Amino acid sequence: MAFVAFIALSYALDWIYTYSYKNPVYARDKVSWLHDMNSSATYDYALFGSSRCIYHLNPVTINQSTGLKGINLGYSGSNPFEIKLMVKKFLDKYQPKMIFVQLDNQYNIEHLDPTAITPWMPFIKEDEVYQEIIKYEDKAWYFKNIPFYRYTQYETKLGARNLILSYLKSNSFANQLGFTSINKTINRVKPGNYKLKDKPNIHVKEIEDLCRSKGVEVYFFTAPFLQQKINTAVIEKHVQHYQDFSQIFTQKAYFSDPTHLNRKGAEKFTDIFIQAYFD
Repeated sequence: MAFVAFIALSYALDWIYTYSYKNPVYARDKVSWLHDMNSSATYDYALFGSSRCIYHLNPVTINQSTGLKGINLGYSGSNPFEIKLMVKKFLDKYQPKMIFVQLDNQYNIEHLDPTAITPWMPFIKEDEVYQEIIKYEDKAWYFKNIPFYRYTQYETKLGARNLILSYLKSNSFANQLGFTSINKTINRVKPGNYKLKDKPNIHVKEIEDLCRSKGVEVYFFTAPFLQQKINTAVIEKHVQHYQDFSQIFTQKAYFSDPTHLNRKGAEKFTDIFIQAYFD
């Protein structure tokens, strides 16, 4: 009897958690936010990437300047695999004219990121999501088929606290269409050097193929660094429609750390981005 009660409770909790992340009052992450967006809305463009997309490009400014409608769907820790999942999810719902994908020092990574994959766990029963994750995650079958198991394994990000906050506390990105700013300035800089391997990335190629099949223009870019060298010629060799902004800023006043712009830097970069792509 106790075992039956345990199974029933597991199914009940799984349903409650999954429903809450698919239908949030206040989305706690970009994946849940995208899933809950009105499918009848229209977008001219979307921005994808990691935290170097979130903090660097403000779609509110772009929209006001261009008259277009766009959104920033970057989220922290995303590598090409997670970016591909976001692009697929977005293009399943919308038909934009163009999308922009940030590529940089993570370009060669083809496995999933154990942290960045977390917001996809509530959606792993969706066949398209499952078929992607199972290629790189040995526990994918268990996450999909054992009720509530995935929530116990990702408790720190998908647990009760986060669930409750999805009903009580607004997020920091929705009102700015996915953009978030950092209000601090770097003091010291340690120069760095990223060395990319000269080979294509399978997930980036899939993004290109998907966009081509749907008639969507895809543009790739590298966002600014501060005193961090990176051989972006590798990226340019393997993708089309690429622009390198990695070395456009040398002023510390624009950065919160060597890989992220602060609010002042994001405003400046967004203006440059508008001139590069929309003028």
